[in-house]
Amino acid sequence: GKSVLTLQLAACAALGRPFFGLQMRFAMRVLYIQAEDDLGDVGEAVQGFRDGYGLTDSDLVELKKRLRIVRWNDATGEKFLARLRAEHAKWPFDLVLINPLFSYCGCNVSDQKEMSAFLRNGLNPILNDTRAACGIVHHTNKPPTDPKSQPSEAGADQRYLGSGSAELTNWARCYVTLQGVRSAGDMVHKMIFAKRGKRAG
Repeated sequence: GKSVLTLQLAACAALGRPFFGLQMRFAMRVLYIQAEDDLGDVGEAVQGFRDGYGLTDSDLVELKKRLRIVRWNDATGEKFLARLRAEHAKWPFDLVLINPLFSYCGCNVSDQKEMSAFLRNGLNPILNDTRAACGIVHHTNKPPTDPKSQPSEAGADQRYLGSGSAELTNWARCYVTLQGVRSAGDMVHKMIFAKRGKRAG
């Protein structure tokens, strides 16, 4: 459900609405770049958001103005970064959401040097120059089969659940995790703002 959740964040940001209590300062122009969902998948998620939030026709008009959803399957690493910069020049955005990291970084996520080159030396200059914010969706490692090895609920542990180098957590200004709650069944999940949670409200 990470893609549906990411689209919900994108739409909330575009309309200036709260996202699970996280308040938006203003209605943003949002570019959502994704690699895994076809038009039907995206349409289904958008319809779910429309129905769940009870959007009016005027809300939908505003959403279409401020939210762009694109599917890029042909650019990684430096090529992706160049395309992102060019996209901002054509359609200036306040927030870009990238889903998932594996599809676009074009490097070994476990290699700190390679992740630093992509995030700090590649992505950061674009964000600094454009004054845009960025959210990156990333996979966690597969959970251990031993119940005693399950991670604790402490925020410090949650920040390092992403697959790969700790540079992912060190680079990010905020870190949010979403996990199923096994004891509550398949339909219950827990969202934790594991880094800068207090500042997020």
